Amino acid sequence: MKLETTQLILRDCVEADWRSVQEYRVEDGYLRYHPEETSSNERAREFVQMVMGWAAEQPRQKYQLAITRASDGVLIGSCGVRISSPEDREAEFGCELDPREWGKGLGAEASRAIIDYGFRALGMHRIWAHTIGDNLAAVKLAERMGMRQEGRLRERQFFKNRWWDRVIYAVLEQDWHS
Repeated sequence: MKLETTQLILRDCVEADWRSVQEYRVEDGYLRYHPEETSSNERAREFVQMVMGWAAEQPRQKYQLAITRASDGVLIGSCGVRISSPEDREAEFGCELDPREWGKGLGAEASRAIIDYGFRALGMHRIWAHTIGDNLAAVKLAERMGMRQEGRLRERQFFKNRWWDRVIYAVLEQDWHS
């Protein structure tokens, strides 16, 4: 599968992508809001294998795509919609981007493309996301996508020697199309 935007190509992962995934997952900015203290080659390989497996499932329910720059094909992240309830037409959204690419609008461009795909091609009614409440970049991205905060789970997750709130955001089909 492939989606193209002005600056990006979103495509299914291939096995060799693990190296690029590992390269950005060791960045301090990436690790700041993740439970892991560090990333490893093994975890990057596992992630790529997992999303490749999702792409092979029939019927396909999970679309986690590699984000690559159209100009040079370099992998800079991944984003996806993963159908969580086919009968309710609901999917979870997620995006991760190489911290060296932050602040360029690329996360929003990729997110817009995959969320639009979720509504237009997959027929979703509701697309939701959750993130660490202190992760202001992720919160701003959700809001830029027209998502509204639906809830805050106080001290929901413990890692890096503290409790973290999780926030839940969602956008409905009718809001996306308006």
